[in-house]
Amino acid sequence: SVTGLLPGGSTSTGSLTSLQTISLRGGGSFNTSIEVDGVRLSNNSSFSSTSGVTTNNIASANVESVEIITGVPSVEYGDMTSGVVSIKRKTGVEPLRLQFKVNPFTYQASISKGVQLGKKGGTLNMSADYAYNTTEQTEAYAYYQKVSVNGVWAKMLGNLSMNTSLNFNYGNDTRERNPDDIRSQIASGAQEVGFRVATNGIFSP
Repeated sequence: SVTGLLPGGSTSTGSLTSLQTISLRGGGSFNTSIEVDGVRLSNNSSFSSTSGVTTNNIASANVESVEIITGVPSVEYGDMTSGVVSIKRKTGVEPLRLQFKVNPFTYQASISKGVQLGKKGGTLNMSADYAYNTTEQTEAYAYYQKVSVNGVWAKMLGNLSMNTSLNFNYGNDTRERNPDDIRSQIASGAQEVGFRVATNGIFSP
């Protein structure tokens, strides 16, 4: 957990089957703004709710840095109250990377690479992430699977630095029949599919 590195912060194993949010300065997750590559994920609708914006669909395979801003930020960050979590993805040429993570509840594998698109084509960073999660080790029939695919194209146009990102997420929440529960034999499931396209740039005269 990134917030565990802050003074007074705490870390936990976490679970993909539950809503994962970030809360800063005790203001609640619905008052914390989350940005990815300069694009706001949270909005006024999420601010008015009690849950805030979930971070379950943000894959860590190609994250370069996470900046946490508290106190009174500049007008650049718009309307927020508790703080800002600014996530930046990797851009530029990167070697092929394979990562594996295991804890008592989650198995995760990811792959990422950054390539140069010719002399003037900029760079393209691609990554894919797969995670398998169970809430209880004694209930292997109930599990959650997540797949994330991300791509970031970055290019310098004179004094303009710009990047365009495409993110695809798929989640599958499954509860198979409990082999020890002969009476009910209940099974259930739900799926979630989402994608996001964003473009932003910085002009430095």
